[in-house]
Amino acid sequence: MSLTSYDELLKQVESLKTENSSLRQELHDNSSHLTKLENEASNMKDVLTHVQYDMEGDYEFHEGNIYCDENTASLEANCQGEKLRLKIIFPHYSSRLSCKSALISKKDSCQKVKPRTSRQDLHELNLCYYDMLLFSRNCILREAEEESKQRKWFYDQLEVISSKIDNLPLTEQYNLQNDMTRRQLEYDAKQLTESLHQKLGTGDQIAVRQSSRVQRLRTIEAEMMELQKRRHQIQMITEQYGRAAYESSSGSMTNHHDLSSVMSFNSETSGRQPPPAVEFVEPLPPSSQQLGTRVEMVYSLLSMLGTHDKDDMSRTLLAMSSSPDSCIAMRQSGCLPLLIQLLHGSDKDSGLLGNTRGSKHARARASRALHNIVHSHPDDKRGRREARVLRLLEQIRAHCDQLRNDSTEDDEAGPQSQIDHQPGPAIAALMKLSFDEEHRHAICTLGGLQAIADLLQIDTQVYGNTTEQVNITMRRYACMSLTNLTFGDGTNKALLCSMTGAMAALVEQLNSANEDLCQVAASVIRNLSWRADLASKKILREVNAVRTLMYSSMKVKKEPTFKSILSALWNLSAHCTENKADICAVENALEFLVSILTYKSPSKTLAIIENGGGILRNVSSHIAVREDYRNILRQQGCLQILLKHLRSPSLTIVSNSCGTLWNLSARCAEDQQALWEMGAVSMLRNLVHSKHKMISMGSSAALKNLLSARPNLKNIDFDRHSQSGRPSLHARKQRALESELDPNLSETCDNVDS
Repeated sequence: MSLTSYDELLKQVESLKTENSSLRQELHDNSSHLTKLENEASNMKDVLTHVQYDMEGDYEFHEGNIYCDENTASLEANCQGEKLRLKIIFPHYSSRLSCKSALISKKDSCQKVKPRTSRQDLHELNLCYYDMLLFSRNCILREAEEESKQRKWFYDQLEVISSKIDNLPLTEQYNLQNDMTRRQLEYDAKQLTESLHQKLGTGDQIAVRQSSRVQRLRTIEAEMMELQKRRHQIQMITEQYGRAAYESSSGSMTNHHDLSSVMSFNSETSGRQPPPAVEFVEPLPPSSQQLGTRVEMVYSLLSMLGTHDKDDMSRTLLAMSSSPDSCIAMRQSGCLPLLIQLLHGSDKDSGLLGNTRGSKHARARASRALHNIVHSHPDDKRGRREARVLRLLEQIRAHCDQLRNDSTEDDEAGPQSQIDHQPGPAIAALMKLSFDEEHRHAICTLGGLQAIADLLQIDTQVYGNTTEQVNITMRRYACMSLTNLTFGDGTNKALLCSMTGAMAALVEQLNSANEDLCQVAASVIRNLSWRADLASKKILREVNAVRTLMYSSMKVKKEPTFKSILSALWNLSAHCTENKADICAVENALEFLVSILTYKSPSKTLAIIENGGGILRNVSSHIAVREDYRNILRQQGCLQILLKHLRSPSLTIVSNSCGTLWNLSARCAEDQQALWEMGAVSMLRNLVHSKHKMISMGSSAALKNLLSARPNLKNIDFDRHSQSGRPSLHARKQRALESELDPNLSETCDNVDS
C-alpha cells in the first residue's frame, strides 16, 4: 500500500478522534440534560399526586350541599399553591396557565374559582407531564439510535477489511506485495478497533450504557402507564360530579329556589348536559395518528427487550398482541422476527435474544402472540394465506417439541398427542406451497425455514440413518422445501447455514441408501454453496460437506442424483484451497473425476460431463503442484481427453478443458512435452480469439505456458499434427503469436466461483 494511502488513513484516524471528543462531550451534555428532565418529571409527579388527592377530597358529594363556601375556598387555595409550584418547576407551563387564568378572571372577576378551573389545571399538568416524559424517551431513543449507527459503521468497515484480507490470493511461494498488503490491512483493522473503543468504549461499557438506557425507559413507560390510570380516575370523578350537579339543578328548578348566585360548573352547556370528559391520550376511533403512536410505543418497548429475560419478554409480547390495533403496530415495528427467535433461537448471536431457544412456556406464549398477529391481519387474502401456513408450522413445531422431550406434559399426552402432531401431511403441504412465491414469503416471514430445518435436525438425531419410509419421505419433503426457500435468496441461505445442527443433519442425509433423499439433500447444498458468503463457506467446511459429497458421488447410480451431487461439488470446489485438497485426498477420487469426462448419459445430455469437468478444472490448480496427482492423470489419459473436449459442441465443456489445461501446462516439463507432441498448440491457437471469456483466457494462458517451455524441450516438432503441405511456424511468426497473448496472464489459475 502506498505512503499516500497510509497518510490518508492517519488523517482519517485523527478526524475520528476529534469527532470522538465532540461526540463524548455531546453525550455528556445530553446525559446531564436527561438527568435534569428526570428530576423535573419527579417533581411534576409529586405535584400531580398532590392535586389528585385534593380533587378527590373536594369532590365528595353530599345531598343538598354541592357548593359550599369552605370547599370552594380550600379548592381555590390548593389551585393557587399548585400554580406557584409549577411556575418554579416549569416556566413555560406557567405562561400557559397564566393565560387561562387571565381569561377566566376577565370573564367573571366577581365569581369564585370554580372546580372546572381545577380540572383544567390538572389537565394542563397531565399534558405537560406527558410531554416531558415523551421528550425524555425520545432523547434516549435518539441517543441509542445514534450509537447504533456509529457501531454499525465501524463493523461495516471492519467487515470490508476482513473481506479484502480473505480475498488476497494464496500462493505456494512467498509474495512480498501480498504480505505487505495483508499487514497493512491488519494494521487498518487494528486502528479501526482502537477508534471504536475510544469513541464508544469496550463491549462491556456499551452493554452497561444499554442497560442504563433500558432501565430509564422502563421507568418512563411505567410513569406513562400511571398517568393513564390517573386520567381514568379523574374522568370518573368528573362524570360523577357532573351527574350530581345536573340532579341538583333539576331539583332546584322544581322547588323554585333562587339560584342566581350559584354558577353551574359548565355554563357553556346550559346546565342540562353532563360535562365532557377530560380529553387526554386515547380517542375511541382508531386513526392513522393513533396507529403511529402505537408503533412508536412498540419501538420503545423493543428497545427495552435487549436485556430482558425470555420469559418476561414473551409475556410482554403476548400482552401487546391482545388487540387488533396493537397487532398491526407490532407487525409494522418488526416484532415477528423477535417471536421467531423466541421460538427457534439461533446458533449465532442474534443481537437481542442471544443464542438459545426460549423455555417451553416462553415458546408457548410466543406462539400465541404470533397466532394473534397473523389472525388480526387486515388483508383477508394475505391473512388467509398466512393463517394456512401458520397452522402447518404449528403442527411441525409441536412434533419437534415432542421429539425433544423437553416437557412432562408432552409425555403425559400419550399416543393421541403424537397422532395429532404427525408432521407428514404438514410438511407435504408446505412443500407444495413452497413452489408459489407468495406462499414462500409467508413461510419465511413466519419462521418456516427454521421450523423445517429443526424438523430435519431433530428427526435425524432421534432416528439416525433410518430406512423407515415415513421418515425418508418426511426428510425428502423437508429438503425439497428448503431447496425452494433457498433458491436465489441470500438471506435464507445465510440463515440456514447459521444453523449448524441442521446443516450437519442435512449432510448426514447424503449417507442414506435412498438415492432420492440424497438427491434433494445435495440440491439444498448446491443452493447454499452457490455464491456463498464467508460464514456459509466456513460452516460448509465444518460439517464436512465436501468429503461426504465426494464419497456419495462414487456410490450413487441414478443420473439425477449423480448430477445434483456433482453440481454441489462443483460449487464447493471453488470456495477455497482446502476444499480442493479434500477432494483430491479422497481415495480414487481423481480416477473417478477423469472417468466422468467420458460418461455416457442415458438421457443423452452433457450435464454430467460439464459438472465433472468443472470440478476437475477447479482442483487442477492443486493437482499442478503435486507430482503424484499429475501421475494419476497421466495414467488415466487425462490430457488426451481434455484435448478432445476442445472440439465439444458445449461451450461449458470447452471452457472447463481450457481452464484445466491452463494449470496442467505449467511447471511440468513432462506434461508440456506431451502436450506439444499431441498437437495442443495448434488446437489452443484456434481458441485464443474466442468470444467466450474463459475459453479465450484459458487457451491463451495454456498456449503461453507451452511457448515459454519450448526452448527447454528436446526432440519436438512444433506442429507435427498440422497439415502436411503447410510450412512450420518460423521464429517471426512465433514472436507475433506471443505478442498477441496477454502478458499479465499468470502461470496457473486458482479458480473462483463458477
